[in-house]
This record gives sequence, structure tokens and C-alpha cells, in this order.
Amino acid sequence: MYGAASQGDVVRSTSGKEKGRLFFVVMERDGYLYLADGKRRKIEQPKKKKSKHTVIVNTGVKTSEAIRSGCAVSNKQLRKELAVLRAGASGSESEEVTRLWQKTT
Repeated sequence: MYGAASQGDVVRSTSGKEKGRLFFVVMERDGYLYLADGKRRKIEQPKKKKSKHTVIVNTGVKTSEAIRSGCAVSNKQLRKELAVLRAGASGSESEEVTRLWQKTT
């Protein structure tokens, strides 16, 4: 889905070393998107990327609404929502999703 991404959208990077990875847009300013995935790019220090180097993947997940409304969002929430999108899972498959995003020790 091409177009201008806005705060709270889930986007896929189309260029750079993070090509193909999913991110949440935590802020937009002057043609740049500030992206976070909760793992490599924390919400406290988002990645600055030109909007033309991203593609919108999803706009209606629960965490997106929290980001848009200005509520506090944790890195854990970002990781979990992105794991759901990567797996293509529905909300009823929460055990599988939990296994996907948790660190292995």
C-alpha cells in the first residue's frame, strides 16, 4: 500500500540495511518518519528515515491507536504487535505469538 504514512502506521523499509523489516511510525516531521520496532530501534531513540523509502503495511492494529492518541507505548508492545503481523496470526493464536517474540535463552 503506497502513500504517505502517518503516526501509528506499520511500515516496511524498502531500502538501507534494515530493508524488509517492519516498524511502527512513532512520529513524522519534514518528510521524515521516525521508526521503532522495540528491539533494535527503541521507541526512545527511533530511526529517522525518508518516507519515500517505506511502504505502509497496516494501519489498524491496537498499538497504532495508542501511538496516535499519545498514550505511553512500551517496546514490548511494539515487538509483540510486529510479531503478530510477521506471523500473520490472529488474536486467538496468542501462545504462538508469545513464543515468536520472546527471547530464547
